[in-house]
Amino acid sequence: MSSMRNTTEPWVANDDHNAKNGSGQRNSKLSVQRVQRLSGLQLEQFENALNQVETVSFDFFDTLVHRKNILFPKDVFLLVEEAAFSKFGFSIPDFPEQRIRSENIARARNFTRQKNEVSITEIYRVFSEVAGISLQMADKLKRLEVKCEIESLAPTPYGVSLYQAAVKSGKRIVVTTDTYFDEKTIKRIASKCGFKDVSLFLVSSNFGETKAHSGLFQILLESLECNPNSILHVGDNQLSDVKNALDVGVRTHFVTAPASEFARRYQLNRHSSGNLLNSQILKEYLKWQSSSDPTDVVPRLAREMSLVYLNFTLWVIEKAKLENVEKIYFASRDGKIYYKYFNMIATKLGLKTRAKYLYVSRKSLYPSLIFTDELAAKKIFSHSWSHITLDEALKRLSLNRRICSEQIKAHNLDQISNDDHLFYGPRFGDFLDDVWSLVLERNQKKFQLCRDYLAQEGVLSPEKAMFVDIGWHGSLQRCIDSLLAHSGIQKEFLGHYLGTFKNPIDWEKEMRSFGYIVDATEESDLLPLVRSGPSMIELLHCAEHGTVSGYERKNGKVVPKLKMNKTEQKQFNEVTKPIQDIGLKVVRSKLKDFKGTNLQPADPDLIARFSLRSIYAPTLDEVRVLGKFKIATDFGAKMQSVTLKSNSGETPASNPDYSIWPAGSRLLNESSNQS
Repeated sequence: MSSMRNTTEPWVANDDHNAKNGSGQRNSKLSVQRVQRLSGLQLEQFENALNQVETVSFDFFDTLVHRKNILFPKDVFLLVEEAAFSKFGFSIPDFPEQRIRSENIARARNFTRQKNEVSITEIYRVFSEVAGISLQMADKLKRLEVKCEIESLAPTPYGVSLYQAAVKSGKRIVVTTDTYFDEKTIKRIASKCGFKDVSLFLVSSNFGETKAHSGLFQILLESLECNPNSILHVGDNQLSDVKNALDVGVRTHFVTAPASEFARRYQLNRHSSGNLLNSQILKEYLKWQSSSDPTDVVPRLAREMSLVYLNFTLWVIEKAKLENVEKIYFASRDGKIYYKYFNMIATKLGLKTRAKYLYVSRKSLYPSLIFTDELAAKKIFSHSWSHITLDEALKRLSLNRRICSEQIKAHNLDQISNDDHLFYGPRFGDFLDDVWSLVLERNQKKFQLCRDYLAQEGVLSPEKAMFVDIGWHGSLQRCIDSLLAHSGIQKEFLGHYLGTFKNPIDWEKEMRSFGYIVDATEESDLLPLVRSGPSMIELLHCAEHGTVSGYERKNGKVVPKLKMNKTEQKQFNEVTKPIQDIGLKVVRSKLKDFKGTNLQPADPDLIARFSLRSIYAPTLDEVRVLGKFKIATDFGAKMQSVTLKSNSGETPASNPDYSIWPAGSRLLNESSNQS
């Protein structure tokens, strides 16, 4: 909150824009600043400003009043959509979008008539055309929107403090607001919220002029017939409430509205939560954040990541309906949290779709390619992965130096030591050609067990199914697709991922796969955000069990062999599990009381910019927690720190851009240099 400043230049309190840099990343401070509340000093500054004026003009929405249980103004349309279905028993497809479109058309028409504002009556007149409904039904929806708006609004704490200070000082109180609602509606809301000492309401829809175009400020001056310098205008919009007021000589006092500040800080392209459940979770997050300890990392990450878990699951459900899929496989281990969310939401919505948790991994599925797609297998096992030694490369193929010593020597691979992590693919590829018959022999049993497990779980059947995993290259889906083709089974097997990247072996050309936040087939400005730490995102999706190292027969069934790693187990129990558990608890509590029927997924823009913020723009406190993570970047490789140049856990990576988590490494380096 700022104090009044009598100047010709607008002054914005807490003007930390955190603009995107060239890589699409932001300043690490952007997410954890608390929602501003009125301190004693700020109130004192405002009271001092009151001594210099006779009249206080208040903006209305997000200054004096706010939507108490939803975040963005446009989320009100979600309320209207639910209320219309409940009251009238019908739904209009994409109601929020059609409502927004109708308003835009109405504004464009009025602009040609030299009017800078519209009324809600004009909007719903257009809506009847856009939606193809009668004017009578459009009028019912209009009145329903007014009702929903009134019921959702409550006074803001800071607005009440400023209003009471102005009343106590004996100032004349005016409301000057841009809105399509009429004056009668604004008066009803003001009275309901306790603002009963307002002497004049200047509502843009009454005049066809707005603060945004400065015209409403001219009407304010004409109505009061006073010196502009004797008026103090209070509002939350830097253009409408600050610059344009100053341009006509009116003093200004800027307040920070949580919802608009949230959208600005995360540079959201669309100010909509997607569904009311998201809106309620986000609103509660802002309330929680305003009183939480900024160094309390895990609860914050839990609330942010809960929207990733929730909305990707909602996207999967939406896609399953569109594709008429009745069976969904959630891949271990990253799919375990989504399997939990799916079961929770399916129970709430009464979904009949069958879901199964599938124990698969690169280590358990890649060997199948040896038999189903020799060319792809050789490309994979010859790929120049970093941090892979010759012994590790051989072990992935069930080989070792002893049983293929002659071929190793023939291809000069014996010169590669276990300390040499720059393993050369082409030379190893030639070596593979020579030992391929041995590779087939050594992996035959693994292949049979893998095939039997997938058949047992119903994967190797003609039934159409979805495969759900975090991403990024769809390699597990490719293995299963190849096995289906090898087995002569025609099946639609649709991969659905949090995100997909372009595959170095061009697999996406042969698979039906789709990404929620980013998709390999589409350009997206969200890609740099996800690319800033895909391994970190994976670590926040880990499960309580070990990786699937293969399969074995027990009691007449094929079961996964789970390799438990003490380091993985420790970091899961200390960080990942609390994040997942708290997030699940938050969503479950909101879902329990959720009465709506519309649970569409949010725009990926919101999820990436808000929920993945700790990945692309972490705080130092977050890096100190998440930076302790270790991960094996490929199956068969040793685990390594995500931020450090060695496994000692002591020294930041000398070149952060080449670490697993560049943003975290960079912040550690800066902190280390400063200290």
